[in-house]
Amino acid sequence: MKALVTGGAGFIGSHLCGRLLDDGWSVTCMDNFASGSRRNVSGLLEHPRFEMVERDISAAALEADFAADRYYQMASPASPNPHTPRSYMA
Repeated sequence: MKALVTGGAGFIGSHLCGRLLDDGWSVTCMDNFASGSRRNVSGLLEHPRFEMVERDISAAALEADFAADRYYQMASPASPNPHTPRSYMA
């Protein structure tokens, strides 16, 4: 089975990716690294069922480009940053 985890390079998303891999899933991790960290997924990059995609999820519809059995939406800052209001305000 295949899972897509958006925001997968964040703290929670990267742990979710690891757990899904442990449970036998193939995982596509998508992140634009606005608040996630490459270090969070560095231990997963060599896994044969892990794919890292650097992309902004607001750029296009995901379901058309990435077929998956499950979608996990973790792409959101854990808390608003008052120094970068444009990152969370319309």
